Amino acid sequence: MPHTSPVTIGAAPLRPEDVVAVARHHATVAIDAGALDRVAAARGVIDGMAVDPNPHYGVSTGFGALATTFIAPERRRQLQQSLIRSHAAGTGAEVETEVIRALQLLRQLALARNAPECGRDTLALARSLRLDPLYLQPLLNALEGIGWIGRVAPGGRGKGVRWALLVDPAQTPVAALVDVLLLDHAAASQVSPLLAQIVSDEERALTLERLLAAEA
Repeated sequence: MPHTSPVTIGAAPLRPEDVVAVARHHATVAIDAGALDRVAAARGVIDGMAVDPNPHYGVSTGFGALATTFIAPERRRQLQQSLIRSHAAGTGAEVETEVIRALQLLRQLALARNAPECGRDTLALARSLRLDPLYLQPLLNALEGIGWIGRVAPGGRGKGVRWALLVDPAQTPVAALVDVLLLDHAAASQVSPLLAQIVSDEERALTLERLLAAEA
């Protein structure tokens, strides 16, 4: 059954329940009028860069190794289309969603290891990974089961349980992660050649730090 209340985006940060309303309950999506005004203002800034004789990265120049290459005005629409297509492209079989989520989650917790406030709470992780917290919880439980992550005391009154990485990524072999996710060679090879080597027992000692760096 369609959701009766539309979800308005652009006026305030998107909430997890808004995402669930659209994904599960087919809520319609509306764009806040103020957001449209801000988009128009941003477009004006880009249009100004486009006519400026000075180079502007990604507007009148290419990207990456082509950062110093001038792009003629008549080719800039093609440049932006090519950029979107390059980011949206992919080949091969569909990657196991759980594996991708696990690597993204571990990267988030690895980045938070040396933060002033230890770990991250479930809702913050769910928001950063764009997941319903209910879908994230089984993965948290699995990683807790192998001793990689643990629950730490809440940061203050009214705050939920926080999760922290308990292992040193530089010293932790990824083999345990492969085992807990029950990865076979075909699934692992779609995610990373390094994971495929672990499944094949060629790189059982590969560390979490090296894997996260390779897949960044």
